[in-house]
This record gives sequence, C-alpha cells and structure tokens, in this order.
Amino acid sequence: MENGCMNCMGNIYRACREEAARYSDKLRSRESAAELLGISTSTLSNYELGITKTVPVDIVVMMADLYNSPQLKNLYCKRECPIGKQLPVATEIDGLASVTVRLLNDLDDEEIQRMKDSAVRKEQKIQQTTPESAGEPVPDPGIPVTIRQESPDGEEAAEIRKSII
Repeated sequence: MENGCMNCMGNIYRACREEAARYSDKLRSRESAAELLGISTSTLSNYELGITKTVPVDIVVMMADLYNSPQLKNLYCKRECPIGKQLPVATEIDGLASVTVRLLNDLDDEEIQRMKDSAVRKEQKIQQTTPESAGEPVPDPGIPVTIRQESPDGEEAAEIRKSII
C-alpha cells in the first residue's frame, strides 16, 4: 500500500482510512470502518475530525493493522506517548538517497575519512586473498561461490563451496 496518508494536511486517521479504502471497499464508509474496529461511528468520527485529541493506543494499533498503515503506530509513539515524545522515531518513509544525505550531514569530516580508509583497507585485503592471478573471476565478498573441478579423465566432477570473506 502506498504511503499517501502520511502526506496529508488533514487528520491522519481519516487519511489512512481513505487511503486503505482504495484497496478495501469495507473501509469506504466511516460506519463500516467503525464496525470493523469495534467502536461506534461517532467515536471514529471524533477521532477523524480531531475532536478527540488523544486516541487510545489499542485503537491506534487496530487502525494501523486494519488500514495496513504501520506508520500510524510510529506517529502515535512520536506525538502521544510520553516516552516516545523524547525519542527520535521516524514517522515518514524516506528513500535511500535521502537517508544517506542526512547521515553524511551528521558525520564530521574525520569520521567520513576513517570510514573511507577502513573500506579501502578491507578492499585491499579482499584483493590480496582472491584468485585474480589465476585468471578466475573475483566474486563479491561474503558471497558463497561454487567452483566445479573436473578430474583429469573428464568423467568425474567435484563441487567445492567457498565463502569469500
């Protein structure tokens, strides 16, 4: 399911229900969604209209499961839970590029240089222990490799599994 309910300007609970309704007709109406959640229509209406400021945690968990929107749990922890308010909790799903840029911004130049040096040393170690000189292709590190060897008479073959670390 898409993450469209996290990009809404209105109420998150309503937006997630409406997003889920694209995939389930049972969630199109507030009445049937309330029935599935085991609450009254007016209670769900109060949650979706923001009249009830704090939605009970058990209802948030049921909404997250029913709407297939696990981000509702994260959002609840970030905004409502006294412990979660103090912790850094991701409430949005970012792409790898965005996460990488934010991570690199948080690191200082010395840390980045140490990481680069460590990566170079590991790469050099891998190159020293791989069979490049024998003309064999060099596999990616950490990936199991199967090498097939034939006997001199060509009849029997033996397979040897190695893990390049």
